[in-house]
Amino acid sequence: MLETASTFLEYRRKQEIELRDSNLSTGALPGLLTIEINITELCNRVCSFCPRSNPEVYPNSNLMISPVIVKKIASEIKRLRYVRKISFSGFGEPTLNRDFPSIVRAFRDVSEDLVLETNTNGDKLTSDYLDLLWEAGLNNLYWNLYDGPEQKDQILEIVKKSKFPINRVRLRPHWLGCDLEKEVGLILNNRSGAVAVNGSKVGISKKCNYPFYKMLIDWNGNVLCCSNDWLRKNIIGNVISTPLDEIWISNKWHDFRLNIVNGDRALNEPCSTCDVDGELFGSESVDEYFKFRSKGEV
Repeated sequence: MLETASTFLEYRRKQEIELRDSNLSTGALPGLLTIEINITELCNRVCSFCPRSNPEVYPNSNLMISPVIVKKIASEIKRLRYVRKISFSGFGEPTLNRDFPSIVRAFRDVSEDLVLETNTNGDKLTSDYLDLLWEAGLNNLYWNLYDGPEQKDQILEIVKKSKFPINRVRLRPHWLGCDLEKEVGLILNNRSGAVAVNGSKVGISKKCNYPFYKMLIDWNGNVLCCSNDWLRKNIIGNVISTPLDEIWISNKWHDFRLNIVNGDRALNEPCSTCDVDGELFGSESVDEYFKFRSKGEV
C-alpha cells in the first residue's frame, strides 16, 4: 500500500487513461479531466515547503466555501454533464471544513459516475470519519505522509477499522528527504514562486499542460488559471457570475494557454516564476481542447 513517487506517478497516469477511456464526454469542457475545489483556506500544519511557512506570504485563514457556491458548482456540472473527476484539494486541509461530508454528498447527488477524491494530511481522520466520507460518496483518498514512512502502520489501522476500501486509499510520500530525488518535482514545487524549495528547476521555455486538463475553483468561487497559482496572480472568472463552460473556453484563458503551450512561460503570470514540470500529464487534453476550438464553436 505504501507508495513511492514513481508508483504514485504510474497510478495517476493509469487514472488519466481510465478517465479518458470511460466514454464519458466532457462536452462543452473540452480536455478537462479534473475540477479541483479549494473548500477551505485553513490548515493545521505549517510545512517548510508550503507558502504558509511564511505568514507574510501566505497567512493561514479561517475561510470556508459557502453552501451557495457548492450548490452553484454542482448545478453547473450537472448542466454540462461533466462526469470525470472532482478533487477536494487546493490550498487548505479539506477535513477542517466541518461541512466536508455534505459537500461530497452534493456532488455525488449530481452523478454516480463522478470520481470524487481528496488530498489530506490525515491528521483529523478517524475510522468513523472515513465512514462518513465513504457514505457521502467519496471514492478516492490520497493520504499525504508528511512525517515519514513510519506513519504507515497507524494509517493502516485506521483504514482497516473503517468502511472505506483499503484499495481506494493511496499513501503519497510527501516528507522532506524522500529518497526519490529524480522525481522530487512531483512531490515538491515552488508553488509558482510562493515558496523556495530544493527541487528540479524547469526552464522558462518549458511547455505546460496544466491549464488544459485541470480547473481550480477557489473557496470564493474564483476560477484560477492554474492550481499552482497560490498567490492568485491570474483569476479567469467567478462561477457565480459566469457559466463554467464560458470560463473554460474564454478568450482570456485561451490566450494564456497559447503562451504556455508554445513554451512562452515568461509571458504568463504566474508561469514566469513556476518550476512545475507541466508535461507529466494531460497531453491528450491539449489535443482535445484545440480540436474543439478548430470546430469554430467558440
